[in-house]
Amino acid sequence: MAQWLQQRGYQVLAQRWHCRWGELDLIAQDPDGTVAFVEVKTRSRGSWDEGGLLAITPTKQRKLITTAQDYLAQTPAYQDAPCRFDVAAAIAVPCPRSAPSPERQTPPEAAVIAPIHLGQPHPFRGHHLTLQTYLANAFLAD
Repeated sequence: MAQWLQQRGYQVLAQRWHCRWGELDLIAQDPDGTVAFVEVKTRSRGSWDEGGLLAITPTKQRKLITTAQDYLAQTPAYQDAPCRFDVAAAIAVPCPRSAPSPERQTPPEAAVIAPIHLGQPHPFRGHHLTLQTYLANAFLAD
């Protein structure tokens, strides 16, 4: 997900940032300067919760808002930046064991990072990961 954002001009500020209130999957600044707190939901095919979108309940939203407020309190450089909450929903399907995933076939120093496209599978850690939906401004802070 971080790679997808970077390909769109975002600067990734933190990944898996946590405090006593919870964890923020990704924190990134878009090209306009807005800080995006990105909740990433990864599911297998046929999940019952709309690919993780239904897991962003009001309780979860409050927890993300409180955690983001703590991040901003600890990071003065971004305290006055506009902020938003985004949600990324992805589907993960295990790669067949008989065919090694492409990242294992090429030495890391020689690997070329292929662009990630919405709706197209991308190899990642033994899985094919497909970014299904990216919702900017998925919910508002009170």
